[in-house]
Amino acid sequence: MRPRVKDTFVAQDLTDDSTEVIPVIGLQKVMSLKDRLINRLSQTIKRDVTLEEDTIHQSIKIHVFPNRSSPQAPLDGPTYDDACEPESTADEELGTRLLTLCQDVKGCESSLKNINALAQVASTMTRVIMNLGERLKFFLRKAQISNELYQLICELGFPERIHKTLIRAARTCSNFLHPTIHLERVSLSNAQRSTVWRLKQFVLNKNETEPPAWAQRDYGFKFCKQREEVLLLKEIYNKICKKISLKDLHTACIHGRLYEAAVQKGVFVDAKYKRLMQNDYPSPFLGYENDKGLKNYRGSFFKKR
Repeated sequence: MRPRVKDTFVAQDLTDDSTEVIPVIGLQKVMSLKDRLINRLSQTIKRDVTLEEDTIHQSIKIHVFPNRSSPQAPLDGPTYDDACEPESTADEELGTRLLTLCQDVKGCESSLKNINALAQVASTMTRVIMNLGERLKFFLRKAQISNELYQLICELGFPERIHKTLIRAARTCSNFLHPTIHLERVSLSNAQRSTVWRLKQFVLNKNETEPPAWAQRDYGFKFCKQREEVLLLKEIYNKICKKISLKDLHTACIHGRLYEAAVQKGVFVDAKYKRLMQNDYPSPFLGYENDKGLKNYRGSFFKKR
């Protein structure tokens, strides 16, 4: 049985990023370009996305997680009856664009050029026709068909909107000159997500010697006095990850037994470097993605030295 549209429809943010106009909600609340980028990027790749901005090094880390299904909001609200206004051309405008879209769809060949053209047509409709969803209801007189058509038009125009958003974000924020993508394996809330996954990524990045705040709190990088010690500690954890599961390493982290776990698994660690493997135990926030206990670790690590 075909699912009812009112159970599947998701209202989309139709903000046009092809202009430099700053969109607002109401009179004062400015709509965030960053949030819009996250939402549209998430829709594009069908994954949960977070951005971590490093203002010191002018870079952005993009974390991609498997998404989780969520209930979708129905379309509701008052009917927009613009055609009742004197000398209104709303129905004529909408009808003309619907006919154009229909003809373009029927004549579309399976080429990237034609598909891009269709996306532009649909994106233009959502941009220039105000209250498109409500006007479709009035125009077609069938709520279910109107909702389906509105959703299809929004989805068809989405690639054009995400394209404009990416361009605008890159022009607006210089940090996008150096983005890094992190593909995460878990899809949990921050309070449940272990930092051990980030540790593995940090260890594998051979050129990174600036330990993030969570690495200082959870894995002892706060005790490194030179960049050489950061590289040394990363190599120690690299060896540990080959001997111990990430789950067991996380357990050792939250119990403050990183050094002991390494020795137990046969990883040689010179006794003079034991100090590098002490964390903030017994903090209850150890090992998890959260902002607790990170206040003293923010900012550039070696500038504080």
